Amino acid sequence: MFRFMRKPYVLNLLCLFVLALVPLAGLPQSSAVLPTVMTVSAPMRDGVKLQGDVFLPAQPGRYPVILELTPYGRGEDGINYRSDAPYWTQRGYAMALFDTRGQGGSGGSFRFMADGEDGADLVEWLARQPWSSGAVGMLGSSYTGTNQWHTAKERPPALKCITPAAAWRHPFQSTPYPGGALLFRWALTWPALLSDAKVDRSKRPDWVALLQHQPLSSADLFTFGNPLRLYQELLAHPTFDDYWRSRVLTPLDFKGITIPALMFTGYLDELHPDTVANFQALQRHSPARGSRYLVIGPWEHATVVDAGLDYRESYRPARQVRNLNLPDQAFLNSKDIYGRFFDWCLKGGSRFEQAPVRIYLTGSNRWLDLPTYPPPAAHDKMLYLTSAGHANGLSGDGRLSWQAPDAHQPPDRYVFDPLQPGIRPNGGADMVDLRNELERLDVLVYVTEPLAQPLTVAGNVRLELFAATDGRDTDWAARLEDVAPDGSAMRIGVGPAALVRARYRQGFARETLLTPNKQYTYSLDFHEVGHTFLRGHRLRLSLSSAAYPWVYPNPNTGNPLATDTAPPRKARQTIFHHRQAPSRLRLPILAEP
Repeated sequence: MFRFMRKPYVLNLLCLFVLALVPLAGLPQSSAVLPTVMTVSAPMRDGVKLQGDVFLPAQPGRYPVILELTPYGRGEDGINYRSDAPYWTQRGYAMALFDTRGQGGSGGSFRFMADGEDGADLVEWLARQPWSSGAVGMLGSSYTGTNQWHTAKERPPALKCITPAAAWRHPFQSTPYPGGALLFRWALTWPALLSDAKVDRSKRPDWVALLQHQPLSSADLFTFGNPLRLYQELLAHPTFDDYWRSRVLTPLDFKGITIPALMFTGYLDELHPDTVANFQALQRHSPARGSRYLVIGPWEHATVVDAGLDYRESYRPARQVRNLNLPDQAFLNSKDIYGRFFDWCLKGGSRFEQAPVRIYLTGSNRWLDLPTYPPPAAHDKMLYLTSAGHANGLSGDGRLSWQAPDAHQPPDRYVFDPLQPGIRPNGGADMVDLRNELERLDVLVYVTEPLAQPLTVAGNVRLELFAATDGRDTDWAARLEDVAPDGSAMRIGVGPAALVRARYRQGFARETLLTPNKQYTYSLDFHEVGHTFLRGHRLRLSLSSAAYPWVYPNPNTGNPLATDTAPPRKARQTIFHHRQAPSRLRLPILAEP
């Protein structure tokens, strides 16, 4: 989830969902006048000093300030917007790029996702400088987008607007514990990118070996030769406790955020559910109206902030996303959008004109302008799981039906072995066409008949699952695909799977183990989907219990995950789909005009 560093060894460390965000497109030509640069130190309320670089227009004056606060280093090889500085100074802004506490040149110790007070102090310090007009806006994405929310909740008077692209809303249940399962690939690799991590970053995780390694708490030592402070910190908080509560904005916080906010995300951005939730929290709690903007495109985390453009390819459109080939209309002029927004809220220019919500529909390849989100016209429709008890693999008898099941359907069963996860260890979690992975007896497959008419899904998609296991704990993982008439398929939804860890079925604040072989109800969240299944296409749902190395497989023991050294056990899994236990997909359907 965090913008790319430019060094090759760091690129090799990062995985798809840890993709670091990138500078905006449309950089000035080499003949442009370069800004004046100065390095400064800003004192915080506790005496710690944050170090930063300030870029000023060539002409002396007082300018509005655009601030980014980053934990990745503010240098040319860091993860930051430094290369944007000439664009913004030529447009009449000062740009300030600061290291967060404990990173780069800043003092103090790094505090994961707890930069609000520092951000507020920094905003007010920037507003007092002789080259500042007193108006400050913030720029950033992912972690540096999240910093904006935490700064805004402190209500510094000089902060006039924010642009938090791809930002967190729910630490813990989105990252690093989606559905309660450890986001292993991120938790092990991202802390190694921080400047205070004393590790050899050229070392790469051996996912095959790590699958056999115990305990999980020493996976950082096994991989890098030294422990990672943040990795250990995350493992120490496997439930939604006070550590995580202090990092979540409350309804009261959003009530106090009355400044304009512009949010970009993408359906393939792992933080898009959080970005949408932030927008909805403002709509629900903030008294201010008419100054919240949300854009959801067909983009990945790396290209969200540039509205689909890829800095790694000289800011050309990233047309190939998974196995989507995006047309011209899928990309927006992000520079113009950000520029008009900042001109309005920082310079008092003409009002920013844009629909409150813009969403893109893959499949039909069109944009929709909406007054709010989810689309008011969407309505839920159910697709029911059905079979004769043999839905295992592609050749099984699993079907998805618009009709509710009868009372006598037999359940489907499979055996989940944590040492043989349903997705191959080396990168398989990022596969887009899963056919090769669905010919397994430990994967259940359900598919519709070919559609007679296009079907547009716009909103939150959920799987309501009735299931049992013979253990005290296990995982349930689901994948949704669009299957074309030629048999090729495209995975729908963010992340490798919708997943839930059974011990968190009653919420993330506490762990409640299962009674073996007892039927429970689970909710698996595919999050926000904007897609048109075309005529002749089919919907395909697959169910298993693993998505490694995206998440660490459940050992099915019920023991604490970090310290468990007991042998992983095979679990016998049962999926019910009869009248009293109607396992089903809940689809928000948007009627075609």
